Amino acid sequence: MTGRNFLAQYCPCTEQMVSPGRALAGSVLLALLGLVLAAPVAPEPAPHPQAPAAQGSANWLPIDPADIALKDNPRSPGSHAMILEREVIVDDPGRYVSEYTRMKIFDEEGKDNANVEIPYVDSIEDVVEIEARTINADGSFVPFQGQVFDQDIVKYKKAKYRAKVFTLPEVQVGSIIEYKYKFRWKKDPPEAITKPAKMTYTTNYVASFRAASWIVQTDLYLRHGHFVFRPFPKAHLQFNARMRTNQEKPEGQFDGSYEMHVKDFPAYHDEGHMPPEDALRARVDFYYLVGPVFSHDNFWFHVGSQIAYISESFLSKHKRADRVAAETVAAGDTPEVKLKKLYARAQQVRFLTCERSRTGQELKQEHLAENKSVDDVLEHGYAFANEVNYLFIALARAAGFDASPALVSSRSDKFFLPSLLDPGQLNANVVMVQKGADAVYFDPATCYCPYGVLPWEETWTRGVRIATNAGIVSVPAPVSKDAIVERKARLHLGADGALEGKLEVTFQGQYALQWKLSARNEDTAGRRNELQDAAKEWLPAGSKVEVRTSSGWDSTDDPVRAEFDVKIPDQALKTQKRLLLPVAVTISGETNPLPFASRTYPVYFRFPHQETDEIRIEFPAGYELEALPKPRKFDGPSANYEMTSTQEGKELVTKRKMVVDGFYYETRFYTGIRMFFSGVITDDKDRAVFKTTSAHPAQ
Repeated sequence: MTGRNFLAQYCPCTEQMVSPGRALAGSVLLALLGLVLAAPVAPEPAPHPQAPAAQGSANWLPIDPADIALKDNPRSPGSHAMILEREVIVDDPGRYVSEYTRMKIFDEEGKDNANVEIPYVDSIEDVVEIEARTINADGSFVPFQGQVFDQDIVKYKKAKYRAKVFTLPEVQVGSIIEYKYKFRWKKDPPEAITKPAKMTYTTNYVASFRAASWIVQTDLYLRHGHFVFRPFPKAHLQFNARMRTNQEKPEGQFDGSYEMHVKDFPAYHDEGHMPPEDALRARVDFYYLVGPVFSHDNFWFHVGSQIAYISESFLSKHKRADRVAAETVAAGDTPEVKLKKLYARAQQVRFLTCERSRTGQELKQEHLAENKSVDDVLEHGYAFANEVNYLFIALARAAGFDASPALVSSRSDKFFLPSLLDPGQLNANVVMVQKGADAVYFDPATCYCPYGVLPWEETWTRGVRIATNAGIVSVPAPVSKDAIVERKARLHLGADGALEGKLEVTFQGQYALQWKLSARNEDTAGRRNELQDAAKEWLPAGSKVEVRTSSGWDSTDDPVRAEFDVKIPDQALKTQKRLLLPVAVTISGETNPLPFASRTYPVYFRFPHQETDEIRIEFPAGYELEALPKPRKFDGPSANYEMTSTQEGKELVTKRKMVVDGFYYETRFYTGIRMFFSGVITDDKDRAVFKTTSAHPAQ
């Protein structure tokens, strides 16, 4: 982790995430939001080094013999490695960031840390002055004299997210490694930062420029960290600290800089089903403010109203939209019926974002004109990205609804913090419609998103209404009835304990939407493979699964359905006169999603959900049902489970339902929700007993 958050600073915001169309994307909106591509950089960048200095610098910190002798992390035993010292200095006037790390290697897995990767954005910065060395167990050191390689990570339009990569030499268990480098910036800072105008009460323009980010918590334990930020003089600066305690925060120095020391900082670790990293890792964000910002609410009001000035230019030409709305709805329609009709009409345009990616040459050959208004969308018959949302807004307004865009944080990667005055948090676009006293939210610009459903990452989040009366808005949480998976199995049990038959699965709501989005660019074979992989996770190990049919992929409203042929060998335990069979066979391959006895972070599922199962198993010849599992029913924190097994003629019929209404569980609820899933797994393995009949003895 470096001293700056590269992706947040660069913020290559896609059209789908920020603008209503290509006409609204680009430097004007980015400047208005304060989403600058980067902090200031030197006008004459240093050349990219291919090899650092041959000898270690005299500026290396002295080596403590106790660190050389260290065999394990005394504060976190069993660690693969630990950071002994780390220093990050962000110097805006000097236009650089320097990073230094000293690390102790404890075992073979820890040796992987000798492979160093330094990510950067080539249009914004250069990585220079790379130095590294290895300290051996006898106190001798080996300077790094190898080659530094450049690797592409992500390319976005004309910018590349790259990494400098190198490997330290002769690293062994017990070694200490250390390295340092600098980022030097390529561009001059905006004058709004370096020459701030005097704030007055007459201007309404505000902006926020990301200055620096100290990512304090890394994947390794940190014994001591030192963080420094030197801002531009006279600039209006604020910071947001998300640390362990209120005492851990930057302290202002006499020279105008900020400094922070941390000690014994725990490593960030993956526990599965966790909130976004951005919400968990300890960090401090600095940003420059431009304009009269008197409170958090005041800042977001100005941001929303300023963006509305641009978005309304796309919505202003709407005569054709007015006519289409009048043709779509009837005078006697209820508000709900009107919105459904208008939503469907907005999704009728050719949605280019849902089609396969095209090269620039292919787009030119199609002669696709740019949409500059909602009327252009209707005239051309196609839409890019969030233009579908803006068309829906125009149609809803024409029908008399109070509708406007809203920019929110996608909770797939961040949670919105009003106290963090950074518009870069707003990375998802939804439509807000006022229905009486309630606000309802839509996103017809998400491929295959049905009316009344939002993609899960746009639920239970906050953001800003884009309007002259802008303000912070809250999107409601999802509910379990909007995410259902239903399984129906009809199987035959053989005398050898094997099961064979058909499995039908229906995905509804969020499940269907996620399947359609993930398989959007897959062919039939690709979809079949993904479905088979999912089915194998439910069924016992060794099961053979083959997709017979699937449907619903290209429909907005239909669920995704799939039918499988399944063969499950050795599922029943066979004795001389009996077969013992787990009744919930269609989910018997699942494991507890919360396997750890204790938990550091909250439990975070994508959305509440429901599972229903109906499993019909035909008796084998020569057997009759002797014993059934008792009915099961119990509750957990915002969750419940029930299962019953009965006999219907020559079939064992098991019906099962699990409802998880929660999706964010604080650690104080961890024991309860973990016990709930443990109970589900245990009861799902309960068995029915078949015994042989006298007429057909067991073979």
